[in-house]
Amino acid sequence: MNIALDFDDTFTLNPEFWGFVLQLCKSKDVNCHIVTLRNDTPQDRMTIEVALESVIDFQVPIVFCGFKFKRQVVESLGIQIDVWIDDLPYAINNPDLLPPTHQGLLQLLKSNSNEKAVE
Repeated sequence: MNIALDFDDTFTLNPEFWGFVLQLCKSKDVNCHIVTLRNDTPQDRMTIEVALESVIDFQVPIVFCGFKFKRQVVESLGIQIDVWIDDLPYAINNPDLLPPTHQGLLQLLKSNSNEKAVE
């Protein structure tokens, strides 16, 4: 099983809880990926790695989606996600779930949808 865990406003809301979940998943041979809308910059990579290292002592793959729809990015990397945990479900691939306050983000996701993914 592959699980995608969002970083901003999901993992960051309760890092200790999600650290426990990540440890449990590892003990049960469940693959977890941090899948974030962020760009892969040194600062963003360090922010996520430091946050993870504060609650777990093993590596978790991080997929930076560069503000593209998350499902498109992970599938282009050959990753099949079975379970998505995300506070913004429309960022995965469903703009119909978009709240009216996030129209700008949707436009960014749509305009970036044809660019190459980075892991």
